[in-house]
Amino acid sequence: MRQSVRARTNQKLYMARLNLDHWESLLTRNALPVEGEACRESFLFHAVGGYRSLLAEMLDAADIDASADTADQAAIVAEKYGKTVAELSALLQLEETQESWLSALLMKWDGCWLPSATGVVEAASVESIPLKDLSSHTVKFSDVPESYRMIYESLKAMIAWVRSQMVEW
Repeated sequence: MRQSVRARTNQKLYMARLNLDHWESLLTRNALPVEGEACRESFLFHAVGGYRSLLAEMLDAADIDASADTADQAAIVAEKYGKTVAELSALLQLEETQESWLSALLMKWDGCWLPSATGVVEAASVESIPLKDLSSHTVKFSDVPESYRMIYESLKAMIAWVRSQMVEW
C-alpha cells in the first residue's frame, strides 16, 4: 500500500478533530454563531475527506488505482477490475442505513450544499458499539459538537477496523 494514501487518511482525520475541538472551544466564549458554523462545515469537509481517503486506501490495497466518493462507487470500480473488497459491504450498509453515523455524516455534508437537508436528533455512545457491529448499529445525531464528536469517533473506529481487515488481504 502506498503510505501516502494512509497518511492522507490520517491527516484528514486529524484536521477534522482540530475543527471539532475548536468548535467546542467556541462554545465556552461569546463567539459569533457563524464561527461555530465555519468549524462545523470544516469538520464535515475533513471527515468526509477522511472517509473518501479510506475508500482509496481500500482500493489501493486491492491493487486498484482509482478513487471513489462512496462505498457503492468503490464496489463498482472494484468489480470492473474483477476484484472483491469485502469490507465495502459493511460501509455500503452504513451508507444506506439512514440512521447510521456514516449516513448522518454524509447527509450533513450534503446539507452544506443543499440547505433543505435536515439533521436528526438524539445521540448514542460510540463506546457501546462493538467494532464487529459497526455496520449494523444505528444512532441519531443532533447538530451539536457532542454528536459530531461521536461521528468522529465512529469514523476513527471504522478506519481502524478496515485497516485491521486489510492486513488479511
